[in-house]
Amino acid sequence: MEWKDWEPHYNRIVERLTLDPQADRNATSLLDSLLKDRAQSPILRKLEETIENKNVVICGAGPSLEQHLKTN
Repeated sequence: MEWKDWEPHYNRIVERLTLDPQADRNATSLLDSLLKDRAQSPILRKLEETIENKNVVICGAGPSLEQHLKTN
């Protein structure tokens, strides 16, 4: 997904969760630097092979996901 397509969704998430966008970007940069030069695990390679060039839906409601699916 291109940033221009993702940005409106990201901004809604930031607003809804009352996140600090700069702190989120800092955390993203930190995680990226920690993971740089690490070998991908086989499960991540398999995941990439499975979803590459496909539309995917990511659900992040955690323990309440089942309840949300029933009500929405």
